[in-house]
Amino acid sequence: MITFKEDESGYRNWQQQNEAGFVFNHFGSNNPGYNVLHRSKCTFLWRDKDENSRSTVEKWCSVSENEIAINADKIVGENMWKRCAICFRRLPQSSIKPAVNIESKSNIRDVNHDVEASEEHSGQGVWVPGEPAVWLGSGEQAWKSNVASRLRKNPVKELPQWIEIEFRFTENRLYSKDIDNLITPVLESGCESRWIQQGFNQLGSVSARKVVTNHVRSSGAQVIPHAMLPQLSDVSSGVVIETVLDRMDEKSVKWAIYDRAFQMFSENPELRFGPGLALAMDIRVTIDNSQRRKSLKALLNALY
Repeated sequence: MITFKEDESGYRNWQQQNEAGFVFNHFGSNNPGYNVLHRSKCTFLWRDKDENSRSTVEKWCSVSENEIAINADKIVGENMWKRCAICFRRLPQSSIKPAVNIESKSNIRDVNHDVEASEEHSGQGVWVPGEPAVWLGSGEQAWKSNVASRLRKNPVKELPQWIEIEFRFTENRLYSKDIDNLITPVLESGCESRWIQQGFNQLGSVSARKVVTNHVRSSGAQVIPHAMLPQLSDVSSGVVIETVLDRMDEKSVKWAIYDRAFQMFSENPELRFGPGLALAMDIRVTIDNSQRRKSLKALLNALY
């Protein structure tokens, strides 16, 4: 086992040479929610927003899961750490659907030829070409300008109650950016281009998903406005996590959704997705008219 602390290059080099290895985030507290064992390629370890600060929290690294587990029990304490619920999930491959390959969709044009073709490859919503940027990340301002420009060229007749966003990445970039941080620049651009009222007074639901595309030049985002709110009961595939919120402050929103998801996957392990599998993910939250402004802002904050 090797330890990295304030050593970004050393940690990165080890991970590149040991992609099948394991990494333990050693916070040193007695809260098992912080001391977490991950697979070395886990998406939570390689978020864009953690660039240049990933080894601020001490990392224990080893090709042996058992070696780290033994040390964690000795040093941190039994029941004082846990395995990541994302990268340690187990499920037979035959029981889950892979990510949507956007170029296999019948309603999307062939985008093998040029970037211009990408602008037309859906008859719904507005297509924004280029790799989407994350909130406070590299290229955010240029991406927001691009999104705002495209939305201004396609004004909405009435303010949408629901906005659907599909982010398209090549497979090697799919896990490099968190979906929650991808949403914010698009919504801010929507405000600038008058698709969304300041304060989100009219907007009641946001859906976002990441899907795989085979070509860099067909990376981008499809932004689709809807006049009506979505109906969760109409979802025909995937896993729907639905819960009632008693309060709309940031912590209440975050933990209500987390607790319900944890309960569902604990009671129904067959719903879990296998590690390393590319998936189409749809985050959809609908709220009532009376609390739209407060609740949507709380939700966006809670997801970070």
